[in-house]
Amino acid sequence: MSIRTIIKTSNLAQLLLLLLLGLCLVAFGRGLHEGRRTLENYYELDSLLLDVENNTRQCYEEAHAFIFTGSAERYANWQILSQMRAGDAQDAATRGVSFEEAARRINLSSGLQAQVRSLLVQRKHLDTLLDTAVTMAMGNSGPPHWDRDSLDLRGAQAWADRVNLDGEVQQVLFSAQALREAQYRGFLDQIGIQERPLEQMVWAMAVALLALAASAVINVYIFQKRVVQPLGEVSRYAEGVAEGGDPAPVKIQHQDELASMFDALQRMKGTLFTRIRELKEAERRARKSKQQAVLARAQALTSLELAQKASHVQEDFLRRMSHEIRTPLNAIIGMSYLSLQAGPSGVQRDYISQINKAGSVLLDMVNRILDFSSANEGLLRRENRAFQLPRLFELLRQSVAASALEKQLELKFIIDPAAPAVVEGDERHLEEVLRILLDNAVKYTRNGVVECSVQYAHDDGPDDTCRLLFVVADSGPGMDAALKEKLFEPFALGDESLTRSNSGLGLGLALARQLVDLLGGELCVASSLGKGSRFFFEISVVRVQPVCSLETSPAQEAQEAVESIFMPADMQQHTVLVVEDNDINAQIASELLSQAGLAVRMASNGMAAVDEVRAGGVDLVIMDVQMPVMDGLEATRRIRDLGYSPESLPILAMTAHADAASRMDGKNVGMNDYLTKPVDPAALYAALERWLPGGLEHNPLVQNAEPEQALESENGTREFDMMRASEAAVAEPECPAVNVEAGLATVGGNHDLYRELLLRFVDHYGDSARELRGLLACGDLRGAARLAHTVKGVAANLGVERVCRLTRRMESTLPMTLPSESLMDEFEESMNEVLLRVRCLEGMGSMATAGTMHLDEEHREALLALLAELPELMETDWGNAESSLERFIPFVDGTPYAEDLSAILASVKDFDNGALQGQSAALQHRLRGENA
Repeated sequence: MSIRTIIKTSNLAQLLLLLLLGLCLVAFGRGLHEGRRTLENYYELDSLLLDVENNTRQCYEEAHAFIFTGSAERYANWQILSQMRAGDAQDAATRGVSFEEAARRINLSSGLQAQVRSLLVQRKHLDTLLDTAVTMAMGNSGPPHWDRDSLDLRGAQAWADRVNLDGEVQQVLFSAQALREAQYRGFLDQIGIQERPLEQMVWAMAVALLALAASAVINVYIFQKRVVQPLGEVSRYAEGVAEGGDPAPVKIQHQDELASMFDALQRMKGTLFTRIRELKEAERRARKSKQQAVLARAQALTSLELAQKASHVQEDFLRRMSHEIRTPLNAIIGMSYLSLQAGPSGVQRDYISQINKAGSVLLDMVNRILDFSSANEGLLRRENRAFQLPRLFELLRQSVAASALEKQLELKFIIDPAAPAVVEGDERHLEEVLRILLDNAVKYTRNGVVECSVQYAHDDGPDDTCRLLFVVADSGPGMDAALKEKLFEPFALGDESLTRSNSGLGLGLALARQLVDLLGGELCVASSLGKGSRFFFEISVVRVQPVCSLETSPAQEAQEAVESIFMPADMQQHTVLVVEDNDINAQIASELLSQAGLAVRMASNGMAAVDEVRAGGVDLVIMDVQMPVMDGLEATRRIRDLGYSPESLPILAMTAHADAASRMDGKNVGMNDYLTKPVDPAALYAALERWLPGGLEHNPLVQNAEPEQALESENGTREFDMMRASEAAVAEPECPAVNVEAGLATVGGNHDLYRELLLRFVDHYGDSARELRGLLACGDLRGAARLAHTVKGVAANLGVERVCRLTRRMESTLPMTLPSESLMDEFEESMNEVLLRVRCLEGMGSMATAGTMHLDEEHREALLALLAELPELMETDWGNAESSLERFIPFVDGTPYAEDLSAILASVKDFDNGALQGQSAALQHRLRGENA
């Protein structure tokens, strides 16, 4: 069975299960509705019968009392009860409907309706008897001239005994009670009958949910067996062929598309090897005669043509398979990403994270193969546009920061001050080249430094064109001459000892060289064994002046920020139309957009999308290309024909077709940008930030910055007061440089882990003050805001409170206005103090934690004596001074002197006598003050 058939079968099965689940839910709802109606009828009838009993009993009691006592009050009560029974009471509080009208409103069966009517007939007969008895008792008297002597009570009593009025009353009450009991039993039977189908529906829904879960597990297993493992075997086979060997053919168990691709590769390999042997034989014969040489040349041309045809067949197949593989990959990567966002448990997060990582690796492999195929066919085109070099380098740093941190490598990104901050060039392909080089540098470097830099080379012509030199260097193992010769060949993975621990197809550097050729440069390498490697290339770019042509001025940004802060929430939400025929892809896109606070509308084909746009209210369209009824290209063409320009309604393609030709087709019909499946959340949010009117208000991948301070004016409106926010920040209480107690609380008291995290913080952000000044000098206020936000979040988690407070103040002004020079100086001083305090942790076996405990008198006196002798020990016996101070670490742990002693120990290790004298004197003063 082919992979496509498996995918379709799986989707159909899941659709049927969802349909079954939906039908069960509908049936369950109907059952609940019928049960509710049965319950309502029961309560209405029971209430009616109870009212009949009560009214009958009260009417009889009041009439009987009047006949025997002649009380005017009893007569008035009897009249009220009679009016209530008939439903024509004059008092609004007692007015209602008659028993007959109430019985007609209840939905009853014919038999039960007959019993109720029979009871009401008995009751009506009783009412007639009661009316007659009361009328006879009244005689010639009655309101308003009540005459008790005129009452005929004896005659009425005799008449009541003669007609057995008591028996009639008891008969009505008995009938009502019997009917209530019969109705109760019938209600229980009916409820029991309705309950059984509901139980069956619940079981059916549970079975359907279990079947859906089993289907998902089976899909993952089949994908692993039918796609991932065969691709791995084919990759190893291709590596063997690339190394010049003749590996044994791989036996693929299933005859599907991958098996057909591998058969084509084997046939191509056999054809190439055969042609190579033929060429060698032709060359040998060419030495004998000119005629043989001509024949050999003809055979060589024929062989080349066959090889090109085979290559075209392979590349066409790869493009087709790319689309088919990206569809399930989109579900795997997208759903696993959304599952991670839902906050699963530790084990579940690990499993889902591994699935997401494996899908990303496979996606990267497919992208590299497709880009390499497009480059070989010459389909790549330059995409020039203006961009910022600092922003590009920040994106590159973020892409490799995690892997570099995992290997504890030092990352350096350097921009030559002479290089222009904003240039016009092919940013997409330049970023891809640098990313490939950085990924390789981090992958092959075990320890040391990875550096990426750009330098101004020289002007290139009379206009604003200049040449920039890009360099990626590392301190890795380096390469010998033999390895450098085949480094840029496809499927060349370098040293076998390295490839065992670093997997890949070997297409990265080959693709990088082709992309650099497209950019108008030449990718070169300088390397030697044991001394690292240095990749560099030089390309031409155009200076863009002024900077505000790309970005708004700081004043404009401030105004926009203030307006966005105080604008009503219902005015800021944008509406995005997602046009996607695949339900899974549509769900993923909808979830990602909803997380960004966007309103989402859906359309399943191009024609529906045109109708949605025509209806209005759409700010941006995300369009699939390959759809039924009407494809995305035709839909985009019709939307543009309606009068919507790319500026007024951006349209972003989101499709599994990732080749350059498809990109050009999208641009030709008026699409603004191009996103490939599986959708990358970061790329999606970046595109929304770029194309949504006013930008993306909320990016889920970036933690929300703390809100700026706002003041309430006298007339009730809100005003943004930057000066008040700054003054409030200055008024904050003084906080320690490193609050070890707070930092340990975040890692569960793990001292070793906390020490390692502090050292990593120093390695990665110790130079952040200089980086911030560089970004501000280049005019990249947004980049400076991002860096300040990152440092603030890490510092808050590690208890680096002073740095956290200062970066929070920077965030309150950036990117609207520049932070003050005094704030930058204070930040640099605080970071230097953090570096000083953390440096002492590198040589310490334990860590002293500040607290509120008291230091014993014995230890205080001993510490004072040591501090007094410390200057002399630094000159005569430095090693003894260090060991003596370290012995006091356990005694001061948990006391207010822990951080002071750690700082003194750091100064001793650094031979910093100047700082040591001041720190020692301050601690002695504190110790004597507490003793006093």
